[in-house]
Amino acid sequence: MLEQLVECENRLLEEQRRFNELLLAYQSGDLGDDLTRMKIEQMQREVDALGRQLTALRTVIAAQADRERAGYRQGAMPKAAYGQAA
Repeated sequence: MLEQLVECENRLLEEQRRFNELLLAYQSGDLGDDLTRMKIEQMQREVDALGRQLTALRTVIAAQADRERAGYRQGAMPKAAYGQAA
C-alpha cells in the first residue's frame, strides 16, 4: 500500500511539473492556440484526479494504521505471534 502511495505521489509531482511548464509557456504567449488551452484543461483534470487518488490512498493507510494501533492498545497480539501470516 505504501508503494502505491509513493508511486502516486511521484506521478502527481511529475504531472504537476509538466502542467506548470505548459501553463507558464501558455501565459508567456509562447503557446496561445486552442489546442494548447485544451491540453492545459486536460492536464488540470489529470492532476486533480491524481490528487484525489492520493488523498484516498492516504486515508486508507491512516485508517489501517489506526486499526492496528487500536488492536495493540487493547492488548491484542499480532497474528504473527500466533504463528499465522500477518
